[in-house]
Amino acid sequence: MREGVGRPFHPLGMIGLYGVIAYSVSQRMRELGIRLALGAQRAGIMRMILKEASLLLGVELFAELQVRLRSQDFCGAYYLM
Repeated sequence: MREGVGRPFHPLGMIGLYGVIAYSVSQRMRELGIRLALGAQRAGIMRMILKEASLLLGVELFAELQVRLRSQDFCGAYYLM
């Protein structure tokens, strides 16, 4: 039972991560357009966006792991009482 405590948080975290990345890209559309107009390659722009997304994904996974561990510790202590 304790292993399933953190499972609902993963899809919520992924939805939140998608929202943050989509918002970030939408806010930077003008910058991305200027970069393209000045001769930047599409692959370079995609790499820049994916690098930012990877950083956000790492932070999200770290936070999710912490929540899972803390909730398992809490539930384990609660079940032992």
